[in-house]
Amino acid sequence: MRAMEVGFERRRDTVGASPALLYRAVQDQIKQYILDHQLGPGDALPPETQFARTLGIGRSSVREAVKALESLGVLETRPGKGLFVRAFSLDPILDNLAYGILFDRNSVIDLLRVREYLEAGLVEDAIVALGSVQRARLRELIQRMRERSEQQQDIRAEDQAFHRIIAEATGNQLLILLLDVFWTVFGRLRRQTVAVDPAPATTWLNHQRIIDAIEANDAVAARRAVIAHFADLHRRLEVTSSIPRGAAESPVDLESNNCGCTEE
Repeated sequence: MRAMEVGFERRRDTVGASPALLYRAVQDQIKQYILDHQLGPGDALPPETQFARTLGIGRSSVREAVKALESLGVLETRPGKGLFVRAFSLDPILDNLAYGILFDRNSVIDLLRVREYLEAGLVEDAIVALGSVQRARLRELIQRMRERSEQQQDIRAEDQAFHRIIAEATGNQLLILLLDVFWTVFGRLRRQTVAVDPAPATTWLNHQRIIDAIEANDAVAARRAVIAHFADLHRRLEVTSSIPRGAAESPVDLESNNCGCTEE
């Protein structure tokens, strides 16, 4: 099998390198092997023992590099069969990104800004692409958001579905994945912040303005409605970011404005 042939030379950065540098160098060697041999998803790679022998290093170093590449979605190990190239996916990288951002307040703010740019930019294309069934679904979601918000109920599911339908209309899968990172980050962030916003009607009204513009096929108005919606989200994030962890038991819902409190 061609993929089992040795196709690289022992590099200087694998000779006498520290464990950390060796770990990185072996990853680079394996990725370079995949590129040099033009391997694709499902293609087999040499066994770890062959990589170790060719590079002149211990098998444990190769094993650690393989594990790292598996966590990044580059490789997969099939028990009893060996090592294979994995189908490309951003999921592992985006999962790590969502986790890491939680520890940096500025990164959370930056992520919200990125999402604003994406959604304000895509709405014009979405207006053209949205069909009658999708538009009807958006109207149904708005009605449910209104009813549930009036009863102080959780509207996150409807909120996320609303934004996802608009994003899916563009047909851009990478865009959808990036927007999903936002929901992952803020879903986790809710558990670390507190209730501060007693106006659950704000969210469905913001979304109502967006759907009104979409129904009118008015891209300019739709973009303005999206930006206004995010201005409110930025305000809420600024407030919650100033409150220490554990200050209260009830988490704020930055996106859906569902704070678990009653209007005064």
